[in-house]
Amino acid sequence: MGRRAGKPRTVPTVLPFHTFTYAGLTAWHVREICRRNGERVLWNVGVGDWFPGFPERPGRALQRRPRRSLPTHELDRLLRYPYPYPLPPPPAPHIHIGYLSSDFNNHPLAHLMQSVFGLHDRTRFKVYCYSLSPSDASPYRAKIEREADVFLDVGGWSVQQIVERVVADGVHVLCNLNGYTKGGRNEVFAARAAPVQMQFMGFAGTMGSGSVCDPVGNGDAGERGETGQPRKAADVITPRQELVDSLTTMDAVPHTWLDYLLTDEIATPRKFVCGEPIESDEVPWWEGITKRVTDDSTTSSSTTEEERTLTRKSMQTLPVDRGPVVRRDDRNRVYTEACVYMPWSYFVNDHRWGFREEGDAVVEEVCAEFTEGTMDAGEDGDLTSEELGLWRQEQVRRLKMRREMFPWMSEDTVVYANFNQLYKLDPEIYKTWLRILDRVPNAILWLLRFPPPGEQHLLALAHKLYGPHVASRVVFTDVAPKHLHIHRGRIADVFLDTPECNAHTTAADILFSGTPVVTYPRYDFKMCSRVCASVSYATGSWTPGDIKGIKGGVSALEEARAGILLEGVDRLKDPMLLGHWMVVKSYGEYEDVAVRLGREMKWEWMPVSSRGRQTTQPPGVLNSPLYAGYKPPPPPKQPQSYFQPGSTSSRGQGEQQQRTPPRQMYYTHGRTPSSFSPMVISPPAASGYDPSATITSTYTTPTTDLNAHNGSSPTPTKNNMATIAASPFYPTRDPPYTHTTHIFTPVSSTLPTRLRRRIFLNRETCPLFDTPRWVRGLEDACVQALDKWERDFRRVQARNREEVRRGGWVGPRTPFDVDASTDAREDEAEEGDETEVYDATAETGYGSATSAVDAMTLNTGKWRPAHSTPAAIAAASPHTESRRLVEPGGIAPQRRGMWNASRCLWVRDEE
Repeated sequence: MGRRAGKPRTVPTVLPFHTFTYAGLTAWHVREICRRNGERVLWNVGVGDWFPGFPERPGRALQRRPRRSLPTHELDRLLRYPYPYPLPPPPAPHIHIGYLSSDFNNHPLAHLMQSVFGLHDRTRFKVYCYSLSPSDASPYRAKIEREADVFLDVGGWSVQQIVERVVADGVHVLCNLNGYTKGGRNEVFAARAAPVQMQFMGFAGTMGSGSVCDPVGNGDAGERGETGQPRKAADVITPRQELVDSLTTMDAVPHTWLDYLLTDEIATPRKFVCGEPIESDEVPWWEGITKRVTDDSTTSSSTTEEERTLTRKSMQTLPVDRGPVVRRDDRNRVYTEACVYMPWSYFVNDHRWGFREEGDAVVEEVCAEFTEGTMDAGEDGDLTSEELGLWRQEQVRRLKMRREMFPWMSEDTVVYANFNQLYKLDPEIYKTWLRILDRVPNAILWLLRFPPPGEQHLLALAHKLYGPHVASRVVFTDVAPKHLHIHRGRIADVFLDTPECNAHTTAADILFSGTPVVTYPRYDFKMCSRVCASVSYATGSWTPGDIKGIKGGVSALEEARAGILLEGVDRLKDPMLLGHWMVVKSYGEYEDVAVRLGREMKWEWMPVSSRGRQTTQPPGVLNSPLYAGYKPPPPPKQPQSYFQPGSTSSRGQGEQQQRTPPRQMYYTHGRTPSSFSPMVISPPAASGYDPSATITSTYTTPTTDLNAHNGSSPTPTKNNMATIAASPFYPTRDPPYTHTTHIFTPVSSTLPTRLRRRIFLNRETCPLFDTPRWVRGLEDACVQALDKWERDFRRVQARNREEVRRGGWVGPRTPFDVDASTDAREDEAEEGDETEVYDATAETGYGSATSAVDAMTLNTGKWRPAHSTPAAIAAASPHTESRRLVEPGGIAPQRRGMWNASRCLWVRDEE
């Protein structure tokens, strides 16, 4: 893929979004795929007749046109180098923040961000939303339109019209919420419509819009350059080096069309930011790991448990051989943007604000006695009365929803789930899931028909690898509406994430329901593989009461290992973080943690009130065998059309409709392989409960009930009685569960239940679901970015003035004359017009510029930007004689070395 002068390099057929799921790509491949697409975006803008072009640096223009008379508008363009359009006036007092997206509709991004736009501090910010798609009349669209200060539907506009409108609105910070996803208009950003441009949420990766320093070895013509002398991050940065960094940043503007990536240090380790100074070369942690077991036969059912443990320990998955990150170049780095690091997760959501659960009459009936003085705390005695009431209601809601969704399922079934689109599955993780099912015999794996054709292929693969006793426990359901999808996540006991490309929105959904996740951030340089780890570590911490109630106490928590390298992320050193039990560092650990969370689940009858404990007792225990040695009997033979590929029968016709559904193959003691029946529970004797009493069961021939597939509850009749499992409510009134005294629920002293309980109770206070806190962090990021931009622009403006002065250029008038006396006269003439002036000596939100370099270079004048008026925009139109001062090359020049100081920003955590 060579390059031609003045034209962008060839765009790879592998697009940026494809890098999310393609295994084996190195860091260099991921970055260069994005860079080639970024260069094409810049080229598309540069060759457009409407684009005025980036101004040329005055000193370089002087070499070709010394001492000539210039029109005022051309001189103004040179003096605002490197920006092609007039700059917005300073905030007075509002910072104008703009959001550009095609997803302000019924889309995951709108679900996550619908409240963000209305939560901005209106005393400091004015919000502009530019929609690239027409309205779908959804409540999400209506809320965003209502809460933004300015909302424009620009879907039918040209790029030129959008850019000119953003410029006219005086937007200071423009946010790209699409990235390389469907419907985006990245050309708006390539045209530099705003001084500060950042991207987040839409695309979990770099946009590749910037220069890199790859001195040797990348095999691409024209990509070699000189190597600068890297400095350690701990070294003292001199004023001269600060000046060099500022000028380098400004000189890179014409080919760096996104300045910042909003992220966090878990999702995006700082060492992968191109040009970032690091203290020392990376020492690969995987050195010494030489064995990787890939032979599936080593984990066959004939292998002993001890042998399996040794095998899993040897399956520490080696990272892609990206090579170590070194101080002197960017070859193994990815992110061309600087990063803005949020204090917790960068991944915002609106679950607390936009998806509150409505009241449920059945739950309220069952929980009628959940009041202080009558609640039976049991093993939840460490909770406050308010927490206990919330937790009891959640337990009842969960039992009711599990009963409605899977009426055929015994309550003592471990439900592993994954709700991602099926394209995120890779062969290795699917095999891991099947091994988990093999090791937890009372478990099912719940997936979505997302898309429907994937169901048949995955079931066939499961049958081929592990046989029907595992394949029969892979259950598919249809995709649910958003509000139902979020809340039915509580049905699952453990959510199994996909390492190649994580659950993003789905991870926030499932954690809001209280269900713990198991995630493996397989790639340290791919953001899409680390998002679930980011949100998991934002769920908060254990409490002392939680630890006392867990069997094993502190020692149980100490068994959790942080699944990622800490790499200077100090907050991850806290051993109390819930995320330590949800983030792992290998496929082997992934399997072990998931199996442990499933095997350690125990169930018992729990009174819903102290009166229930005193007056009556529930029947015997309903538990399925939970010990590892239990092997279920062979299931009944299934029709070939259910498991085998190539079947021509369609859903609802012929043999496929009459097949025995997978729900018929769950076993408890005493059941026969060919039968499934509810347990008929007799009320306890008035004299009390006999612990030695057993449960009597009756059996009927299994029948097919396709209603269970869509979540509806069948009516118990003589013909379909076999599809209804024993009720987890006692006395059994199914439905509406009234007059319930006991519920059959997981024991609270076990690790998985304690983890679920704490995730659920933390959701009102943890950073992950605190949307106002996230918005304050974004506002802090905008202020810091603008403050840094102001310093950098003043430095380059001082250089522009000096080059103009030395060139002796003249015109009808000479604005921005750097002569001190002229500056003084201009100050007197414009005294009182302070809203249009940035005073270099004035206090900003984070202090004043006091360094020696500021005194030398910044105080020589003030930034008096041309206003974003129609006349000013017209002056920058392509009809002016100064339009093509620089022909678009489309390729970022090779950077000569590292920055002296970090370009990244860190947001302060203000609760």
